[in-house]
Amino acid sequence: MAKLLEQYSITVVLFIILASMFLAIPLYFNIGTFISAAFIMAGMTCAILGCFVFMFTGKEPIDPQLMALLPIQSYLNIDKIMLDSGITGNAFFLPTSITGESRVMQFNSQALKPGSKGSEKESFDTSRWVAVVPSSYPLMQLLLTKNKMIIPDTPGELNILFNEIMCDIFEFASHVSAKWEAEKVTISLQNYQFVEGCIFAGVEIFSRDEFPDCFLRYPCPVCSLCGSLLAESTKKVIILDRCSATSSQDITMVFSISQQSVPDTDPAAARVDTITTRN
Repeated sequence: MAKLLEQYSITVVLFIILASMFLAIPLYFNIGTFISAAFIMAGMTCAILGCFVFMFTGKEPIDPQLMALLPIQSYLNIDKIMLDSGITGNAFFLPTSITGESRVMQFNSQALKPGSKGSEKESFDTSRWVAVVPSSYPLMQLLLTKNKMIIPDTPGELNILFNEIMCDIFEFASHVSAKWEAEKVTISLQNYQFVEGCIFAGVEIFSRDEFPDCFLRYPCPVCSLCGSLLAESTKKVIILDRCSATSSQDITMVFSISQQSVPDTDPAAARVDTITTRN
């Protein structure tokens, strides 16, 4: 790439030199009207070509598939720690009103995965659990400090916020749609920039058509950001039920809104910077 840019730079300089020569000749030599016009036209052509070449000498954008693959090993490492500790439940996003913390916390338990058959008690089994800082924490801090984000408490305003963040600020997607149904929220990102990496991870790395369970136990920053915003907006526990690529360009997340907080856990135990396990 460096050699290519150097070649483009040399080409731009040559076009500028030729343009200057063609435009200077009619000024210093009496060569007639028609010949002067020809030199001027040639000089303008070289100048325009130089401008076009200069416009395309910028760096190429980083491959979105590569960007999506970079953090995957970190997710796998954290997921391996969870599995070795007996933690198999999906990600629960706890709002600050429950934990007493200044940030949203992610909670995983030994329970059955949300949406599977079992009692409400099984869904919130806390005999073995882990509390972690969600992967979206840096993005949340950026939005709160730099963009002065205010999280609304109504679905309509939160839908607008989703579009502002994902489409305007971070430009992750072209459009975000959120469908609210009783205790379910379905969020779809259209023309998601990193969907190719997500699909590649599911098909090539894990040999399956849908996203692996590890993405549900410790979701990526984008899915985690959606869950964190939902938790702070509703002031309730948010559970990531499902995440899948609905097409080659779109991704869909399904969240559950719990009507109760996680029982029998000490909110102070969520005050961790890495991972805290309770057995």
